[in-house]
Amino acid sequence: MCQALAVAPTRKYQSEGGPGAAAVAGPLLEQSTEPIADLRSFVQALAFNWFIGGTDAHAKNYALMYARSGSVRLAPLYDLASVLPYEGYELHRLKLAMKVGGKYRLTEIQSRHWQRLADEVGLREGLALVASLGERFPAAIDAVLERVLAQGLEAERAEACARAIRDWVPRALRGLGRDRRPSLRYGDAHGIPAFMARRLPRRAPGRPGDRERQACQRVVRV
Repeated sequence: MCQALAVAPTRKYQSEGGPGAAAVAGPLLEQSTEPIADLRSFVQALAFNWFIGGTDAHAKNYALMYARSGSVRLAPLYDLASVLPYEGYELHRLKLAMKVGGKYRLTEIQSRHWQRLADEVGLREGLALVASLGERFPAAIDAVLERVLAQGLEAERAEACARAIRDWVPRALRGLGRDRRPSLRYGDAHGIPAFMARRLPRRAPGRPGDRERQACQRVVRV
């Protein structure tokens, strides 16, 4: 997405001034011919990298695919690699390439951070998608392990990867179930991503005026 956002490829990491999740969501919403489906896929990709300890999912790992038919879609995901099977890391120090609700560190991310990210990109069901994906992980790990062993992957390496992810996912799921806090913002209330709503003029045809906008912004966040 660096090219789509006119960002130098050397700035592919958010921590180095590159795009974060909300920035990547922009071209998906504005250019994709299936924007909501692609936004869901993008949020699921972020969650997948969190569950597997994929610490290198930077902006260059996401792209738009232009078809001859004229359709524009999120390109198939790639470079989905886990750091967990390797030795010498400390779990509490591992960071994602993009922030989730203001947090980089795997172990600091909880449901409220995923909710915040969902608000930022304008996907109301974002937290539910993350939870659903995580709940499917245990069975998926066993199925994938069986498949790669049948394909001839070295058993010790495959089992180490499965064991490391299997140990981490329950911790991640506990964080998701601990502090769910639904929030409503101006962008969500009107089906507009929060980061785009901030760009709107104070008044626009078909949109609430100052008084209504202020009322939306005062909705209690619980």
